[in-house]
Amino acid sequence: MSLGKWLVNKITEEDSKIKVIIAIYPGRFQPMGKHHAKTYQWLTGQFDKAYVATTGKVDLPKSPFSFNEKKKIINSHGISNVVQVKSPYKAEEILKKYDPKTTAAVFMVGKKDAGRLKGKFFRPWKGKAEIGYRDGAYLIHAPHISMNVPGYGEMSGTAIRNALGDTSLEKKQKQKIFKGIFGHTKNYNLIVNKLEKLSEVME
Repeated sequence: MSLGKWLVNKITEEDSKIKVIIAIYPGRFQPMGKHHAKTYQWLTGQFDKAYVATTGKVDLPKSPFSFNEKKKIINSHGISNVVQVKSPYKAEEILKKYDPKTTAAVFMVGKKDAGRLKGKFFRPWKGKAEIGYRDGAYLIHAPHISMNVPGYGEMSGTAIRNALGDTSLEKKQKQKIFKGIFGHTKNYNLIVNKLEKLSEVME
């Protein structure tokens, strides 16, 4: 290797201390629908490793599923990197496995969440990682994937819970809605039984 080429390589190495970029998809996922799964798949194609970060907090009526139940639902979308964390927007339980000097963290958020995470620690992702996760993290906007829950509006956690908790729907109709939400019928009884019971309690 020529001296000139060696110097260029050396400068490039020193310029970019970051060797690994970890992407984190934080959220409640109560429950995770296929729109979430599509967003996660989009994220995985851009970084070295991607994780879903979520808590184990159960808080009725908005958060009825435990971490283990959420993990089972998320796994059904073919996503295996699911980690229980205390704070999804810190995800210390994930990042502590990596060297803070050579690992950058990119958190994927929707536009409404990005607004409340502004500050010195979080900065917009512009395609290059320059700091390790102890010194700050990057925010990347999730692409908006528009899907509808028939009769309940745009797909969201609230629309999913309302549709599948509706005890007035016939089973055949509910199975059709369920498949539209998740793309399959795995965990049907787990999800529907819990949401129907919750709906009855909240009435």
